[in-house]
Amino acid sequence: MFIPMFSWNVFRVNLIKEGYVSYEQLHAMQKECYTMRKNDPIGRSRSNNGSGWQSNDGVNERPIFQSMINGIEKVFNKEVFPFYAGNKSKDFKLHHGNYWVNINYKNSYNNVHSHPGCWYSGVFYLQVPNETRGSGCLQFISGQAKYMQDFTHASRRDADNFVVDPVEGDLFLFPSAMLHYVEPNEVDFDRISIAFNHEFQYLDEGRLNGSPNIQASFDDVMEFEVLPDGNLEIPK
Repeated sequence: MFIPMFSWNVFRVNLIKEGYVSYEQLHAMQKECYTMRKNDPIGRSRSNNGSGWQSNDGVNERPIFQSMINGIEKVFNKEVFPFYAGNKSKDFKLHHGNYWVNINYKNSYNNVHSHPGCWYSGVFYLQVPNETRGSGCLQFISGQAKYMQDFTHASRRDADNFVVDPVEGDLFLFPSAMLHYVEPNEVDFDRISIAFNHEFQYLDEGRLNGSPNIQASFDDVMEFEVLPDGNLEIPK
């Protein structure tokens, strides 16, 4: 049996295709981001190190972004919580953290970083012009030391990094400790994204995520049978 230990669980959902955000709402949010930059042209510098423009926190306090926030919450309830908690997924609810805007123009990038102090982080792509496709990609890094020599490049199953070329409406949710960065935008068209951090709340106790009441055991690990063609037989 193959046992996928210590995996990084990333979720990708397009909020437009799912019907959670309309194109009209998307365009309104794009305009709001430029208004925010106009009112605060300096913004702040963190992972971008002054490359591009990054807003201060508070995006989630603006009503125009509510459809995005509702969509994010639906994805947690529909996919993330059931993945981790199974039939106990309704025992938890999402606790929204801080949200901020990133506008990456030509030569803008974000350094390798993680998001300490929270549970799951994410990014929602508001504006991805076709001219930027293949440029300014999002990269996730394993961060786990491996001694596989060139065998690690034989397939993506043991890759050290994953490259994602997002489209408008894409939402990515990932563990906050996962290393990631954004490649330089090589063309003169803006990309806009909203990044955020989240925690979860125990409904019966009212407290945020912390030390769980029970310790996970080896029996909780999902095992896969490796078929002769190399594919995995998913347990029913």
